Amino acid sequence: MQRLRYPKPRFLRSFRLTSPQIGPLKNLPSTPATGYRMAFGRTCSKVERMTLDLDLAGAAPTPEGNARISVLAALAQRTRDLVDAVALTDVPESEIEAVTAEVTALTERLRAAMRDAPLSFRLSEDGVLTHPGNAVIGTANPHALPLVIEATPERTVRADIRFRPTHEGPPGAVHGGVTAMVLDQLLGEAVVVGHYPAMTGTLSIRYRRPVPYGSDLVGSAEYTHSEGRKSWVEGRIALPDGTPLVEATGLFITPAAWLDLAPPEQAAEQAADTNTGLPAQNGSV
Repeated sequence: MQRLRYPKPRFLRSFRLTSPQIGPLKNLPSTPATGYRMAFGRTCSKVERMTLDLDLAGAAPTPEGNARISVLAALAQRTRDLVDAVALTDVPESEIEAVTAEVTALTERLRAAMRDAPLSFRLSEDGVLTHPGNAVIGTANPHALPLVIEATPERTVRADIRFRPTHEGPPGAVHGGVTAMVLDQLLGEAVVVGHYPAMTGTLSIRYRRPVPYGSDLVGSAEYTHSEGRKSWVEGRIALPDGTPLVEATGLFITPAAWLDLAPPEQAAEQAADTNTGLPAQNGSV
């Protein structure tokens, strides 16, 4: 089994960019002011035009940068442990007050120097783009599990999952929104591995059984088929014996602008079916 080595950036809830076909962001058209820039659109009640500016000036791997990511990842893990302890603690009120004072002091120490946003993209020493600030896979984001997604020889994806007490929704079970977020990430990875990078168009979730936290689970997803720039993906979170707990199907749409970044033969194949029902101009995907 091969580790999936291209976690993708996200814009709002549905933007994905890199893939084995496109490669690292170094292949994107660049501008001196922003470093890297991609224009894309989305379909909604009023079609809007958006741009994502990616400044990778500080993303090149360095020993200092790698060391910083490592210590931030360690801090993020200790923070996850702290959050779980807060959710489950039953110590006396006096102890809670004392810990609150200590946490407040530590928070102020970290606030002495702050960025405007979580860590963005980083290039590893072998040129692979990572996203340590991502809410699902980010090692330096305390909100993330963080999920480690692997690509299989069959061009599907899988991940070992263990939700935490802080993910509770119904008593004793994981919140449905949390499982939907994880499945969205899995499906997004699957469409890249199986076919071509795309944006989430629709995500349908079927909750079959309560999802426990604190137990070993398995997430998996696979690309099924495409029609032009539309791709369909299926995924699930299941018990280790294969019993499905939550299932998802997704429609992903490849923005037309992204086809220019692919090898000519793949772009031609992807664009061959123009009868997709999608707008072809005026800020469309």
